[in-house]
Amino acid sequence: MKVVVTQENLHKGLVAVGRVVGSRVSLPVLSNVLLQTEGGRLKISATDLEIGLTTWIGAKVEKEGSITVPSRSFSEFVASNTDQTITLDVDSLVMKVKTDHTEANFRGIDAEEFPVVPTNDGEPNIVVSAPVFLQAIKQTIVAAATDDTRPVLAGLYFNWKEKQLRMAATDSYRLAEKRIELESAATEAKEVIIPSRCINELARVVAASSPDLVKLTIKDNQALFAFADTEIVSRLIDGKYPDYQKIIPETMVTTAGLDTEEFKSTLRTVSIFAREASNVATLHFGPENSIKLIAVASSLGDSNTSVAAEIDGQETEAKFNVKYLLDGVSVIGDEKLEFGLSGQYQPGMMKGVKSKDFRYIIMPLKTD
Repeated sequence: MKVVVTQENLHKGLVAVGRVVGSRVSLPVLSNVLLQTEGGRLKISATDLEIGLTTWIGAKVEKEGSITVPSRSFSEFVASNTDQTITLDVDSLVMKVKTDHTEANFRGIDAEEFPVVPTNDGEPNIVVSAPVFLQAIKQTIVAAATDDTRPVLAGLYFNWKEKQLRMAATDSYRLAEKRIELESAATEAKEVIIPSRCINELARVVAASSPDLVKLTIKDNQALFAFADTEIVSRLIDGKYPDYQKIIPETMVTTAGLDTEEFKSTLRTVSIFAREASNVATLHFGPENSIKLIAVASSLGDSNTSVAAEIDGQETEAKFNVKYLLDGVSVIGDEKLEFGLSGQYQPGMMKGVKSKDFRYIIMPLKTD
């Protein structure tokens, strides 16, 4: 293999796949990145056997071929180089890297030993606007479980039918759901659960590359996302997602209209005391068009803070995890929000006043 590429494109490609490269792996080749000529471009791939990421960059291909080289060292070398073009010339299992001022040799591993990373070869199941999809990920992923005690909760739930996609995440204490319109009607209704780690990597690379669309294809128990010149593939999580629709309150005994930024600032203040008491705070709704937030920490002290609110309904109070409230308020994406309570020990719900396609459900706490 012999190719000439720009330092900028090669660096971007290596950064894109870098976080997927396996660490502490039993197979040495998983610590490497695959470089392979394909269709007049250079293909760059990495995998840890759970997630695979492939990107293509423009290249002047003088000789076809492939090799895998140590990802970290090669990426650091390319990042530190200031020359505009880089020549990669492979002889057996050694890749000679040459720029205007530098020459280096990297010992590699045969590309035949690199696991096959599936790439898109069919029609996608759904096509989503990339900016809308990125926002949906940010709004929902905050509620996903961070451990594998219940594997189905450690992922993002996708359910699509015709032209609507529902994305949801829950850790049993709160739930985030986003509904978005697809670019075109799906050929069939489907529901899948995709690991949070894959979704986080997807969001990172989509944000960096700013594509117009993201295509999702489900095949052989795997999810493949394709956008611009990049593809990410991940296994699906087996299992049945909880029927979360049952916990979404239909009626509210109390609702409060709040300024989102003001409420966020208040929660941050209260969290100083709440974090010393398992993040618990009492929220008292009404009667004077305000919500009082009370946090008591025996080792630190206590705080009593009010935030202006337009209260409708009965006077009530409930205890909540302040961190979970702050997570929800931070992703509302609207200047004004509505916070509703369906009872002291029943789920509360936050949603934007204007944007009706996102809702954040949070369970109150039962404490002595």
